[in-house]
Amino acid sequence: DDDWRATLDAAIGAGPDHVSAYALIVEEGTQLARRIRRGEIPMTDDDAHADRYLIADEAFAAAGFHWYEVSNWATT
Repeated sequence: DDDWRATLDAAIGAGPDHVSAYALIVEEGTQLARRIRRGEIPMTDDDAHADRYLIADEAFAAAGFHWYEVSNWATT
């Protein structure tokens, strides 16, 4: 989760007034889907996604962002 926190810090540090943080959806037929299916890349489990969402919400709230939609935060 250190990489995720660093990504959030970089996003906040860029000074936006809005952030969208959606979970990745792996589409069938893509190179990523094929690599996951072959076991070359692990798929993140639902608990890890949920934990990272909570980390994002805490980081954005601490930076003055307000949650207004499932994956969106804004300062205004």
